[in-house]
Amino acid sequence: MASTETINTPPPGLQQAIPYLLSAGSAILSGISVVSRFFVALLSTTTRSILFFSPLPILLYVLAPVIVFFELVVDTFIRLPLGVTMYLLDAFYPVYVFCGVACIVGGLMGLFGRLLSKFVVDLVMNGYPPVEEVKPEVEDARPPRRHKRRKIKVEE
Repeated sequence: MASTETINTPPPGLQQAIPYLLSAGSAILSGISVVSRFFVALLSTTTRSILFFSPLPILLYVLAPVIVFFELVVDTFIRLPLGVTMYLLDAFYPVYVFCGVACIVGGLMGLFGRLLSKFVVDLVMNGYPPVEEVKPEVEDARPPRRHKRRKIKVEE
C-alpha cells in the first residue's frame, strides 16, 4: 500500500493576526465604555448638585395647575382638531387625487377636441376662411361736442 504524506503549511499571515485583531477591538471597546461611564457619572453628579440648590422644583410645583390647564387647552383646541383634520385628509386623499386627475384629463380632452374640430372644419372648408367684413373708417369733420355744465342754485 502506498502511504500519503500530509504537508503541514503554516496558515497565512492574516489568519494568524485575527486573534490579535479581535483582542485589540475588544480592548478598544472596553476603553470607550469606561470613558463614557466616567463622563455620565460626572455629568449626573454635576446636575444633581445644581438641582439641589435650584428653585426649579418649587416653581414647577407652584405652576403645576397652570401647566396642566394649558396642556388641556392645547389638547382640546390644537392637537384634537389637528388629529381629526389629518385623519380626514388621509381618508379623502384618494378622492382628491381622483378628482384632480379627472379635471386635468377632462381639460386636456376638451382642448384637444377643440383643436381637432377646428382642424377638421378648416380641412372641410378647403381653405376658404370666413370672410370678415371690413368697415371703412369715416372721419368726422365736426369737432366733438362739449356738454354744458349745469348750474345748480341752492336756495336758503
